Amino acid sequence: MRKRALHLLLLGLALAFLPAGQAFCEEKPAEANKPAAADKPLKISQEDTLFMDGVMKEMNGDRAGARDAYSKILEIKPDDTRTLISRGRVLAQMGNQEAGTADMNRAFGLIGEALKKNPNDASLYYLRGYANRCLKQFDKAIADTKKAIQLDPNRPNYPLDLRMIELEKRLDAQQREREKKEGP
Repeated sequence: MRKRALHLLLLGLALAFLPAGQAFCEEKPAEANKPAAADKPLKISQEDTLFMDGVMKEMNGDRAGARDAYSKILEIKPDDTRTLISRGRVLAQMGNQEAGTADMNRAFGLIGEALKKNPNDASLYYLRGYANRCLKQFDKAIADTKKAIQLDPNRPNYPLDLRMIELEKRLDAQQREREKKEGP
């Protein structure tokens, strides 16, 4: 169940921002939020291709491959918050808590700066919610995702992700309760 939830989380995150075309904390021109014309082919950036490669490797249990794919993106776009969060999560799972925490803290800083400039950007709240979700700070993740839904109610993945966070919160609480009963 947890593995399936992680797969849905990763795919949702990857699809939520396609096509990215820029780091998420850069200011976006107003027309960037408009849907592309139906007659134009979808252009997927090198960064998005690498991100999907990282997601697929992570889903297949290849954490080192995922880390490497995310690191390549950060060589191109050092301030790509989506990638900093994903690499931070993978590094922590690999046992490198210090580097994982550094990536997460950098991402939180960039998101905070961007929110000061664009307080109504739903994608920033969604992204911060994703980071909090990775850190198992479920109440903060829920609040940020609800804010993203409020600002952009037409994003179909936002409500789905909200339900997934709520489910993960319940599963995490149940797991902690089992561990508490079983003892050390």
